[in-house]
Amino acid sequence: MQKKRLALKIVLIVIGIMIAVPPNIFGTEVKSPPLPGRFSRNELSQMLSPIALYPEPVLSQILMAAIYPVEIVAADRWVKETTNLTNDAFNAALKNKKWDESVKALARNPRVLSMMAEKIEWTTRLGNAFLNQKNDVRDTIQELRADAEAAAGNPKPPAPGPSVVYAPYPPPPPVYPVMVTREKVPPSFPSILCDLIFLRPIGFALLGLGMAATLVATPFALPTGTMGQVSQELIGGPFDFTFVRPLGTWETWAVRPAE
Repeated sequence: MQKKRLALKIVLIVIGIMIAVPPNIFGTEVKSPPLPGRFSRNELSQMLSPIALYPEPVLSQILMAAIYPVEIVAADRWVKETTNLTNDAFNAALKNKKWDESVKALARNPRVLSMMAEKIEWTTRLGNAFLNQKNDVRDTIQELRADAEAAAGNPKPPAPGPSVVYAPYPPPPPVYPVMVTREKVPPSFPSILCDLIFLRPIGFALLGLGMAATLVATPFALPTGTMGQVSQELIGGPFDFTFVRPLGTWETWAVRPAE
């Protein structure tokens, strides 16, 4: 009888120890699955790799505009239907649109806007990631840029000018974890432009001083007003990108409910 009681006590003690001891004490780490509706770091890396090397103002506009995929599609159709308008007429008509300011900004860069409209599923996922995992998006972008710099030995992109930023087109290909060396890149103008922007700070200065008027490229013209400070919170770098609204008032950017 005593032996049975002793055996029962031993069993109870063993069960108690198994319940109390953490599951990873024996060297097996138990990773909790990601929360529903959230993207893993690998998913974010795949999602952000095509745009991680864009200049900060362009990248910021893309991330904010991705929250409004319906407006992206509408803006892309409208831009393609208004190719006959002059620059002044285009800006005047665009001003009256009720789209988010980030979408309006991308309307001035139709190639980037068209890319987002054609890949609307990717755009929607990107907007959800930025809306719900802003810090993860920022950290992933920094990691992707660091990987690209380490693989190619590239310096960080210089701070862009205040009024015009050239978005690389075609969009820079994913360069992670291995980046194509410069010798293997065809000597096309877009690649030369990317070299000037990302690899040669002096090249960007020359563009700002006069080459923009002579080289054939698609400019990304920022509106002269504010959509808010998103740089340090979004990109996490020593930059301060603000966008001025037509009224000239400085505001902190926030998500605008879609209409």
